[in-house]
Amino acid sequence: MKKLFLAMFVTAFAFNASAMPASDSNNGNDEQTTLAIRNLERSMELVDGVISKCFTGAGMKMEMKDVYDLKRHTHEDGTSDVWPYTAVMEAVNSILEGITALKDVAPEFYELDREKYVNLLNDLYSSIRYYAGSYELVSYARTTKWYDIYGVHRGARPGEATVTGIENVYDDQMWLAREFIRAYKNTGKEVYKKRAEYLIEYILDGWDVCVDSRGNEYGGITWGPGYNSKHACSNSPVISPLVWLAEMYKGSDETTTHYYVNTDNTRSSKTVNKYEYYLDYAKKVYAWQKEHLYDEKTGCFHDMCGGVIGEIQYEEVDGVRYRKHVDIGGPVGTQYTYNTGTMLCGAVDLYLATGDEYYLNEAKEIATDSYEHFRGTRQTINGETYFPFPYDTDALNGFNAWFNNVLLRAYVDAVPYAEFENRLGAKDNNAKRGCDNFQDNLDYAYDNYLQDGFLPNNLLGGWESNTKTKAFHQVSYAAEYAKLVQYLVNTDESTGIKNFNKETAEKYVNVYAVDGRQVRSNVSRDKALDGLKSGIYVVDGEKHIVK
Repeated sequence: MKKLFLAMFVTAFAFNASAMPASDSNNGNDEQTTLAIRNLERSMELVDGVISKCFTGAGMKMEMKDVYDLKRHTHEDGTSDVWPYTAVMEAVNSILEGITALKDVAPEFYELDREKYVNLLNDLYSSIRYYAGSYELVSYARTTKWYDIYGVHRGARPGEATVTGIENVYDDQMWLAREFIRAYKNTGKEVYKKRAEYLIEYILDGWDVCVDSRGNEYGGITWGPGYNSKHACSNSPVISPLVWLAEMYKGSDETTTHYYVNTDNTRSSKTVNKYEYYLDYAKKVYAWQKEHLYDEKTGCFHDMCGGVIGEIQYEEVDGVRYRKHVDIGGPVGTQYTYNTGTMLCGAVDLYLATGDEYYLNEAKEIATDSYEHFRGTRQTINGETYFPFPYDTDALNGFNAWFNNVLLRAYVDAVPYAEFENRLGAKDNNAKRGCDNFQDNLDYAYDNYLQDGFLPNNLLGGWESNTKTKAFHQVSYAAEYAKLVQYLVNTDESTGIKNFNKETAEKYVNVYAVDGRQVRSNVSRDKALDGLKSGIYVVDGEKHIVK
């Protein structure tokens, strides 16, 4: 399958391409569009497989089972936590976005499939109340009774899940807030927006508003109300949802309440504009994670500050009990793909919202550095080149399939902003490279290892000794396929290959191979590639293909 689309995807070196010509065999679509359509179909197949094989119940009583047994062709009894359940909503949202992206060139999906996935999204939303519960929380600046906060584990009845202590974590609320905002955009249903805003209020209640001796906020959000450690996963995932909410209120005079700590350690609140509030918090969260978790050596992000749960500390101020700031030390832990991916998404969204070149440069640097850090060693299979990303050898332990999905969606968002000049002096874009690598790896697994409609953790090596898989992993692959639809239909700039421009035919140029060797010197631009053997060449700082 990779060869079929070689004109479109050259994994390591293709940039700035225009769409390939249409062919009769593809119903008049160019190969780029044909691949996008196929990606959407495969995403749907994976999601449909998870729903039919790993879910029980229907409507408001859907229950997701965690593990699928490939030998027995059935799911096991264990119920999924809220995080994998949210990943199903993510995949469905991505499918709906893919359907919309293809509306002009493949309207049949919009006409025949959109309603099905909107209904599925609504059912998933209805059934997620089994993970919801209510409790009273003493936080840094107030005490509040919170309703329908989502617990880690599914409860026996809707709205009665356990959510106290470590039974709810802020990152789960962040992933859900993200998907609720996307669901609002995909369906127009106000209930999704209201739920997202409520969760954002709960999340920001976890921001450490205590101040140091100079009056500066300590900042950062703990993993959950029952933890002292502050994680990448409980901070950067909220940046993009905050920006999205800010954009919804741009130009509006709607307000909300901001709670904070004064320099004398007393607590106060004030009414603030929603647009400014959400955007300011997005900037603060980004700055906190960059300051506390960034690794200058890799250009990526550590997992957390503080690895011990410890006791939550409280203090009384004017006779009122509040949560107290706890010093937690420096960064520790593995640098996972998703913790860098959420920062990359955040940088792109903050740049689009503010126009601040700082965030544009951040996006370029994170896209470039993360690709170099997380991309695995080149593998040659049947004469084709592939680059793996981290994966778990044991299908039942680890979450790299979903972690990588977060990085991939960041690459898709970053493609228009991640171009840089490489050591050869040519234009390069590691976000594009990443997208192409993900496409190739998914396709290789789908064409060679698809079993019971599911894909292995090791996309390039197969199932190995694994006889089981997780529904979580499968919807992660579905989300990747659907997100790549957006990459492909983003006009000419997404494909990564630039057609030769004859309008500058009078210009004389040098021609280089991709390894830096000069193959022609001072030739007219319109004849620069004439007679060269098939391959990729650099002409005047741009990549070109000779077939």
